[in-house]
Amino acid sequence: MGGEPVVIAEADRPAYAEAIATATAFSRSIVEQSTGILAGIGVENPGSFLSSLLRSAVDNALTRAGAPTALDVGDVLEALGGADDGPAEGDPGDDGRGWYLRGE
Repeated sequence: MGGEPVVIAEADRPAYAEAIATATAFSRSIVEQSTGILAGIGVENPGSFLSSLLRSAVDNALTRAGAPTALDVGDVLEALGGADDGPAEGDPGDDGRGWYLRGE
């Protein structure tokens, strides 16, 4: 299977089992839902159609696991040499998104 042995403390075994069950059940549900939608619009063999896309998406998500997930615009701008609070509401540069990338 390609797995790595992991030692899990006895007290953490319920959380470990929940993580495994969640990942497998959720993945199965998403694949069934997506293939059902595609089959419903006439895509032949939707599993094969989605195979590469899903493997790539899961591989990318697993690669990023543990990495920061929220992009903080202020941190990015500061790292680039200057912080910016973004455009004020109503300014020509305000695109209406409310700087949601900052998590606000």
